[in-house]
Amino acid sequence: MSGVNLMPLSEVWLPQVMAIEAEAFGADAWSPETFRQGLKQQVGHYIAAVQGDKLLGYMGFSHIFEDIELLTVAVAKTARRSGVGRQMMAYLTDYAKRHKAERILLEVRASNHAAMGLYESFGFEKIGVRKGYYHKPKEDALLYEWTGENRNAGRSPI
Repeated sequence: MSGVNLMPLSEVWLPQVMAIEAEAFGADAWSPETFRQGLKQQVGHYIAAVQGDKLLGYMGFSHIFEDIELLTVAVAKTARRSGVGRQMMAYLTDYAKRHKAERILLEVRASNHAAMGLYESFGFEKIGVRKGYYHKPKEDALLYEWTGENRNAGRSPI
């Protein structure tokens, strides 16, 4: 999707974040206060994918020493399969390379095959299962890890 800019997420975007959050995560959605607290943390990094005055997606991750943990990522339903998620994941893996992080960790619902395909295209590998991690509905989480060994994953040949 052309014309999408990645920028730091701020509270200005919170109403649109909450709409995407409800649409993407339903009963497991984070609260506005969770986002406000995350935006204040020194180890937290929150990125907005914006086109004009419209928020198309967002991601949050923490960077502590050599590890990065992807805390949240979501794309508006109307912008899914348009490259917004790919653009945010490219940002994350590029950030990890620039800051010499050893790995990125994330959890994903076992039923979220679209997200797993995206992560795997960037070189993430499944390393475990967290039984009953999600509650509404109850579901296992798959634990994925990126170590940067597949440096060309996620890159377009163009």
